[in-house]
Amino acid sequence: MGRGANPAYNNYTSSGGDCTNFVSQMLKAGGWNEIGIDPNSPSSWFYKQDTRTWIGTTNENSAKAWRLVVDWANFANSSFSRVSRVATSSQVSVGDVIQADWTNDGRLDHTIVVSKILSSGEPAVAGHNNPHVSTPFSEFKQTAQNANPGYTQRYVFYHIIGT
Repeated sequence: MGRGANPAYNNYTSSGGDCTNFVSQMLKAGGWNEIGIDPNSPSSWFYKQDTRTWIGTTNENSAKAWRLVVDWANFANSSFSRVSRVATSSQVSVGDVIQADWTNDGRLDHTIVVSKILSSGEPAVAGHNNPHVSTPFSEFKQTAQNANPGYTQRYVFYHIIGT
């Protein structure tokens, strides 16, 4: 998990990042059912294994919520049967999702998945843009803080409750 791109899926690194695509792949592998057919709809979350035209778009084989940070958050926040927001990292479980706002400007910048809970109770996370596997969340936050000095970061925690 997290060591490289899955060749069965597009890699969106060159178009803004692959982090949410990586997390969506984890959610699908964990049993989430794809929903919708319109790639631009906030209620669609899917990836098609071909490049046919979908709803008037050209070669759009995934919903925005599958691959884009903010669109995934919008989908999650309206998918009450699938996702519940929780207040802190101590409330997440394996398979849950964390999103980061690196510069506290109100816009989410990154998506990661909880890969395990350490013996200390701290979540460990996995991600793809800067591949990491089972990195303690505190270490992940410190690395992000070092890359964005002078900013207070904000994290949003999502508990996965349905498929």
